[in-house]
Amino acid sequence: MLKVKITAGQHKRIACPVIVPLDIDYKGPVKLKGKNVEFNGEAKTAGGKSALIFMIDTLAAGSEEIFDVEKTAENREKITFKEIGSEKLEIYKGKHLLTNYWCDNKFSKPFIHPIPFFGLSSVTRNFPMVNVPGESTDHKHHRSIWTAWGDVNGIDCWSEEEGHGFIIQKYFTLFSEGYTSANFRMLNHWTDRNRKKLLEENRSVTIYNAGEDFCLIDFESKYFASESDVVFGDTKEGGLLCVRMATPLEGDKGGRIANAYGALGEEECWGKKAPWCDYSGTMENKKVGITLFDSPNNPGYPVHWHARNYGLFAANPFGVSGFTGNRQLNGSYTLKKGNEMIFEHRMLIHKGGLEESVPEIHFNNYINPPKVTILL
Repeated sequence: MLKVKITAGQHKRIACPVIVPLDIDYKGPVKLKGKNVEFNGEAKTAGGKSALIFMIDTLAAGSEEIFDVEKTAENREKITFKEIGSEKLEIYKGKHLLTNYWCDNKFSKPFIHPIPFFGLSSVTRNFPMVNVPGESTDHKHHRSIWTAWGDVNGIDCWSEEEGHGFIIQKYFTLFSEGYTSANFRMLNHWTDRNRKKLLEENRSVTIYNAGEDFCLIDFESKYFASESDVVFGDTKEGGLLCVRMATPLEGDKGGRIANAYGALGEEECWGKKAPWCDYSGTMENKKVGITLFDSPNNPGYPVHWHARNYGLFAANPFGVSGFTGNRQLNGSYTLKKGNEMIFEHRMLIHKGGLEESVPEIHFNNYINPPKVTILL
């Protein structure tokens, strides 16, 4: 079919997704066969763009190898979608439910819940969607995995208190199922309390089939000032990717917050800038955690982390004065009418604690991917 050369570069590769824009006549699962190792992948077209997508399970730093890319039968469970009316999108891996993307406009914003990976009930908190005995019930607007901002032209699109704004999904724009990755996209309107549009957001979520020890999810949001200038105000109350950890994983119950610079706990991590932040602990007798990665392409990189012992951590690019304690500073950002800004993040849901999950390897996978050369 064709040959490719993969150059690992200076970093070891573990559960590393690779996307190579490439027009291949064949569409379907493939196997990359090298002299010493094999990888599973697929050739697919989504949104009019063709690509070879594969997962490097492990590859040593400094290695280089040539692979034959061959057609194969289904080589892993396929990630598929099922729309349940306007309420939610069910996401499956084979016959197993991975999670739900809730988009019913009765909610103040879309969110992802539950996260039942590794045989656990959910790595994120169930409240307020489901009442589970023993779970914390503070901050009813913390909905598992979500995006929100507390000051958009003065409108509170973060909390669910009286007068809050909304993030309303209008419709899905793309579904692309697959064996190595699956992607869905949607158009959202951010609105005031009366559902008058403030801006448009085109959101993309990509889920990778990363094996038994990891789940990788990429998020991309394109914010477009369709109506007027949009000011994202300087506030700590917000995150362009937010997680509320399951109650047993909270920092004040034995969980641990850590960032890329070695800071530990809320005292050292809250409000600090870092390329990534991890929240890990033990629940149901299993070590587990979630790492969020900021992209160097994002405005304000590296991002401030709104990381709390009660289980919240969120990527907050504009909340400068609240985090620094200096009210003379102003981190607000004005998106001029007709302009667009893009934010990208990666989420790693992992077995084991911080040390076992090696976030520095996954971060380099994200920002310094291996080099792929098409030979034939």
